[in-house]
Amino acid sequence: MLIPLRFVFADGNVFDASTDIVNGQTPIQGIINSPIFQNYDFNNSHAIYYHGEVAPLIRVGNNQYGDAFQRANFWDSVSTRAPNYHVLLGQPTVLPTQTINVPYGSFSYYVDPSSGETLPRVDQAILQNLVVPVLTAAHVVATDLPIIVWGKVSGSAPQYWRGVHGVRSINGDALQTFIGTAYLPGDFAQDVYPLSHEIVEWIDDPFVNNYTPGWDIPFVTRVRCDSGFVSDLLEAADPAEVYIPDSDVALPGGAYTYHVTEALFIDFYTRSNRSRSYNGQYSFFEIGSPYGLLAEPSAPCTGHVQFTPT
Repeated sequence: MLIPLRFVFADGNVFDASTDIVNGQTPIQGIINSPIFQNYDFNNSHAIYYHGEVAPLIRVGNNQYGDAFQRANFWDSVSTRAPNYHVLLGQPTVLPTQTINVPYGSFSYYVDPSSGETLPRVDQAILQNLVVPVLTAAHVVATDLPIIVWGKVSGSAPQYWRGVHGVRSINGDALQTFIGTAYLPGDFAQDVYPLSHEIVEWIDDPFVNNYTPGWDIPFVTRVRCDSGFVSDLLEAADPAEVYIPDSDVALPGGAYTYHVTEALFIDFYTRSNRSRSYNGQYSFFEIGSPYGLLAEPSAPCTGHVQFTPT
């Protein structure tokens, strides 16, 4: 379920995810037309020098992005015992646009350096607090995946949210997962990049309770546990996002070139010396390959309870 928001600022500016134009289409149109919901050919990606030989980076089918990621994540099973395994999103229903009024003191503007467009930010608390009333007004149920579309709006300091995923309780009983996402112009985190980030994290940790032994940023040997800012949760895209703009991966083809995030496979977190994922990789796109770097299992973390399998 896509729920577009219309932000009405106290200064008179209005930002509407159902009508604003970003790169030639509305955010709602862009999301529906993107590889989040439509198939993209992940069989024809560029080759990299991997494990001593040139190998295709990803050849996992003509799939939605999230499905391609998760099939690649468990490729040792998918390629042998479970070829029909998929994690597919149903084609979305667009629900009525909801209006959010933003008072003075709760918004600001910045100029995107690549597009030159003036874009809005709102206080993170507003984005947090709108979830329950928006989902309640939309009458979504626990079996729906509601995606709240902010359009050109993103969050303010300190985190500058472009997307979020979470879970709420409905009447103290059923749990419902949800996603919130911006849809922006620019050279980084544009179009469905924020949504792709939340999709793979929702797939791996829908109820925000899938904990890891802690993890560090790939390509850098550390023992400080960078995962502390997300309480050691299995956040599939966060470890790569510090590598701007390399973590923003272009998927050319069709009328638009969409952008999705690099994401880490499960054995990056388990620290297995053999990855069960596609081609033995520890990340989906291996964004370090142009620099001669391949993702490896996370470095050990200190101050965490861990165990060594025997």
